[in-house]
Amino acid sequence: MIEFTLSRAVLCACAVTILGAAIGYGIAYLDGTESDMTDDLADSVADLLDRFQESVLYELTLVGTDLIPDEGQVVTVENGVVTVTHGDKVSRAWTSYEGSFTLERSGQVTLTKDLGSRTSPRCA
Repeated sequence: MIEFTLSRAVLCACAVTILGAAIGYGIAYLDGTESDMTDDLADSVADLLDRFQESVLYELTLVGTDLIPDEGQVVTVENGVVTVTHGDKVSRAWTSYEGSFTLERSGQVTLTKDLGSRTSPRCA
């Protein structure tokens, strides 16, 4: 009878150890996924701004709820650098956009650019 009790105690100790290892792995995976999402958001915003710079559009409106997936994330653009912060996580990406702004999930920003320096092709 004592052997049965001891085997069950050892089995429970092994199960707790395995469960602890699995939870640790899951937490590390979740942190990595959130970091990747923040990096992807910075790259996406930088790409969007680069495309806006190269386009013939005069105005672009960015709506936070359409662009930023998580509450608490903040996108800041300044001196050609897109910075996404979410708590203590910070991701950066480079852009050719020369303006500066800050956008939160609940906010909205309208960007305009001067088209005077751009020449339009003329049809003959």
